[in-house]
Amino acid sequence: MAALRMGGKLMTVLTTARSSFRFALDVDGWSELSAWGYDEGLESYFAQLWRDNDPMDAPPTVWLMGYDPRYTRPEELFAAILATTHAPPPEILRALGGDRGQPPAIRPSIASILAHRRAIARHETDSPYLRGAAEALAWLAAEAPNGPLTGQNAPLGGPGILEIEAERWAASAAVYQRRDLPRDWFVGIETTLMWANGQAATPW
Repeated sequence: MAALRMGGKLMTVLTTARSSFRFALDVDGWSELSAWGYDEGLESYFAQLWRDNDPMDAPPTVWLMGYDPRYTRPEELFAAILATTHAPPPEILRALGGDRGQPPAIRPSIASILAHRRAIARHETDSPYLRGAAEALAWLAAEAPNGPLTGQNAPLGGPGILEIEAERWAASAAVYQRRDLPRDWFVGIETTLMWANGQAATPW
């Protein structure tokens, strides 16, 4: 993983991957044999996970091969690992190096979050996009106990940078992978969480 710890350049490296690579995947409860990487032949990310105490010569307990389905974005691999391991989302984010971006210079205040939440409520719309944004804002303000996609708890005072970014990765994956809810609902969540971590100018 050391090769990917490059601060703000990390996401550029991950999202523009063209050459194959393989790195250790350090997730609690899973063996040090576990790994993730990118297969240039498949043009997909992949992961192989062994549980702790699995024999070293055993095949992976979980093999996300990147063949069917393909994982063309690191966020999609994150969502697949989360669904398979049920490990804490921030831990998976760290294991994939997604915590290496630069933290925002200014975080939105609770007052700002609540003001935007009230502004959305005044629209009285059935827009899936605004509903997604409103749910993300409620979680950011610790008014909703669980993240809208991962179900992770909001600490007292609201989620921190890692919790928000892990939720954002789940939302970004859902935009491309899930069809059980309107795509705009996922986009609304994604946009609001990007704003909360300084990656977008407005929350909705």
